[in-house]
Amino acid sequence: EQSSLWLWKGRVLCNLYGPSPEEGPAQAQGMAPEPAGQTAPAGSLSHLAPLAAPCAAAPAAAEPPAGETPERVWRVVPRRRGQRAPSWLVGKLVHVGLRLWRFPDDAGLGEALEAAARAAGLTDPRQIAGAVDEAQALLRRFRRSRLWSELDEAPRRHEVPYAAGAEDPWGRIDILAQGADGRWWLVDFKTDEIRSEAQYRAKVGQHMPQLQRYGRAVAGLVRATPRLLLCFLDCQGDVRVHDVPAAP
Repeated sequence: EQSSLWLWKGRVLCNLYGPSPEEGPAQAQGMAPEPAGQTAPAGSLSHLAPLAAPCAAAPAAAEPPAGETPERVWRVVPRRRGQRAPSWLVGKLVHVGLRLWRFPDDAGLGEALEAAARAAGLTDPRQIAGAVDEAQALLRRFRRSRLWSELDEAPRRHEVPYAAGAEDPWGRIDILAQGADGRWWLVDFKTDEIRSEAQYRAKVGQHMPQLQRYGRAVAGLVRATPRLLLCFLDCQGDVRVHDVPAAP
């Protein structure tokens, strides 16, 4: 038998393959076949069939869904000196700060972001420092926003996992909070760099269906329609929050 292991979204996934059709029971168990016409000696198990029937073909190893960021890239190496860290990695560091609810000048944030950068595969010291600085700048900007003040005072849960139907079987919600209005707030943070109004509208259209799927999952749990908020942390140099309508 063969197996493969890989990590995806914090889960260890394993594929197990049975013996190939060309292998008989003896070969599949690592034993030589018995000569024709001979009887297996007493106590031998070679005449027993394997517990699992041989597979017609080994299935292809499972792969992450298209468009998703891998849990870990084994090594991120800059092609030239002074190259910035990938934007997806900066976004990952921002989400570490949001999950911990720590912001610049809070104890331990810098160390946590640096550790997360190394765990994600970053190796160049200048890239690590640059990624940490970029993430802290976005977190500092959010810390000055009205939404931060509202969430900071609200009962909330961070990176809430959920499992729903076949259309969107599982996911992770950045923040689920109970606002001052008594409603549940579902907040999804985006670190995309947005430079124009047209780009902003395009990004809202791109991310809105995902947030609406999250909203349906939460509505099924809390028996109420939550408020859906897309929070862009780098929209023309500012924080911009978009109220997303619930899916029809």
